[in-house]
Amino acid sequence: MPERKIPKIIVLLDPARGYERGLLRGIWQYSNLKGPWVFLRKAPHYQRFCGLRDKDLKRLGDCQADGIITPFFHELRYVGKLGLPTVLTPGIESLPGAVDLVNDDRTIGEMAAEHLREMGLRHFAFAGFDQLPWSLARRDGFREQLAKDGWQAHCHLVPFQANRRTVAREEPALVRWLRELPKPVGLMVCNDEFALSISELCRIYELRVPEQIAIIGVDNDEVICELSNPPLSSIAISTQQAGYEAARLLDRLMQRKTTSSLLKKGTGSELASTNAAEDRGRKVPVPLFQQAANRTVTVAASHVVRRQSTDMTAVDDLEVVKAMTFIQQNAHRIIQVNDVSKATSLSRRSLSDRFMASFGQSISDQIHRRRVEQIMNILTTTNRSVAQIADDIGYSSDKHIARYFRRQTGMTPRAYRKKHGPS
Repeated sequence: MPERKIPKIIVLLDPARGYERGLLRGIWQYSNLKGPWVFLRKAPHYQRFCGLRDKDLKRLGDCQADGIITPFFHELRYVGKLGLPTVLTPGIESLPGAVDLVNDDRTIGEMAAEHLREMGLRHFAFAGFDQLPWSLARRDGFREQLAKDGWQAHCHLVPFQANRRTVAREEPALVRWLRELPKPVGLMVCNDEFALSISELCRIYELRVPEQIAIIGVDNDEVICELSNPPLSSIAISTQQAGYEAARLLDRLMQRKTTSSLLKKGTGSELASTNAAEDRGRKVPVPLFQQAANRTVTVAASHVVRRQSTDMTAVDDLEVVKAMTFIQQNAHRIIQVNDVSKATSLSRRSLSDRFMASFGQSISDQIHRRRVEQIMNILTTTNRSVAQIADDIGYSSDKHIARYFRRQTGMTPRAYRKKHGPS
C-alpha cells in the first residue's frame, strides 16, 4: 500500500491579528489530531530564508500545495486560478468553490446593543467600514436591536479602500462626528482594531472614555483591548472552533479531490473498484470540491467581555447606581433582589420600579445576566470543570449550575464550552 501523502497547505492568515490567530489555533488543533499537515506560511517582510513573500503571491501554483486558507486581499484572483480546495475568511467578495467563513454578525451587533443599553444610556452610535459586508451586518444588527426598544443609532462609515485624497479627510471627519455625538453615548465599533484607533483619538482630543463615550469592539483580541487606555470591552467570538471546522471541511475537500485525480489518471484501482461498488445502482454524487460554494462555517458570537471602556452607569438616580454597582461587584456569588435592595436606602418595591425605569429591565434580569456572563467567561477562558465552576460562584453542585445555565441560555455548560470554549 502506498505511503500516505502529507498534505501541504498554504496559509496566508496573519498571526498578529487576534481573529486570524484564533482561526490558526483551530486549524493547528485539527492538524495535530488528524494530520499531520505541512503549512506553507506567509513570511514577515524581513524574512529571507523561507516562507511565502508578498512578491511571490502570483507564483503560489509553484508550491504544489493541496489546499489554501486565505483572508480577502487585493490579489485574490490569483488564488482562484489555483483550482485548490480553499477556505476564505470574511471580506468583500467570495470565491466560487471556496468554503466561506461567515461571522454571526447580526447577533454580534445585537449583543453590543444589549450591553450598552443595560448601562442606562439614551444615546447610541456605530462606527465601521463602508464596503465590508461583515461590518455593515454588525451595524444592522446593532440598529435593529436598539429599534426594538425605540432607540436610534448614529452611524459613521469610514471608506475601507481609501485613496490618498480621502485619507487626509477621514480623521478630521471622524473626530468631528465623535465630538458632535450627544453625550453620554454608547459606541459600538465594528472590530477591536478600529475601536483602539477611536479610543486613541478620544484621548488625543480630550473625549473621556467611558464617561462621555463608552466603547465596545468585537473579536476580544486581548493584546489590542489591553493596549487601549482604558482597556476595551469587546464581543468574544469563537474563532478557534470555526478554524477547526474549516480545517475539517478542507480535509474532506482535499481527500475527494485526490480521489478524483487518481481515478482520472487510471491509478488506484483498488480505491476505484471500492467506489464503484459503493456507487452501483445510484447516481454518483457531485464531488465535494464542486459543492464547496454551498459550504459555510459560522463563526459564532460567544459573550461580552467587560472592561473599563464600558464601566459606567449613565443614570442620575444615585440609589439605582448603588444597586447596579452592588450587582457588578457581586457577580461572582449568588445574590437575590433583597440583597440588592439592602445595599440602598429604598424598599424592594421602590427600588424595583426605579431600576426598571432607568434600565428597562428588572433587578432580577440584571442579576441573571451578570451571573450568566460570569459562568460564560469561566467556561470560555479556562478548563475548570463544571463542578469547580459551581464551587467558584456558590452553587452547591454541578447539577444545580447546569440547570440554571440551561434555563437561562438553552444550553448546558458542557455544550456551551464545546461550541465556544478552549479545546
